[in-house]
This record gives sequence, structure tokens and C-alpha cells, in this order.
Amino acid sequence: MKVIVTRPLAEAQTWVAQLQAKGLDAIALPLIEIAAAKDSQVVANAVAETMRHTTLPSCLSAATLCAIFI
Repeated sequence: MKVIVTRPLAEAQTWVAQLQAKGLDAIALPLIEIAAAKDSQVVANAVAETMRHTTLPSCLSAATLCAIFI
């Protein structure tokens, strides 16, 4: 069985090695990259806009959500 791992490259390499160690034919095909935002204000604006259209559970505030993404 061929397994294609689409996680970011650093993560994919670990998964591929573990899957190959179990005898699977695994390869990395990273389709996403996770990195810090170049402009945190753009992220804050996107979160604020999302909050205008979203109801959060009471345990999660807009400030908490923004802190998670920045």
C-alpha cells in the first residue's frame, strides 16, 4: 500500500519514517506550509471580521482566538 503524507515537510518526514518502519511504502508530498504571519495586523483583521459572523463557545473569547493565531 502506498501512503502519501501531505503534512508540512518537517512533519511529513517524521510520519514517512514511522510509516516506512512499519513496512508501508510512504512518501512525503507536503501540500501546506505553516509559518508565522508576515503581518500580524492582517491576521488580527481577519479574526475580527470572522468574529462579526461567528458565535464562539463561552469558554473562548475573541481575544483568545486572536492570540492563538498571532
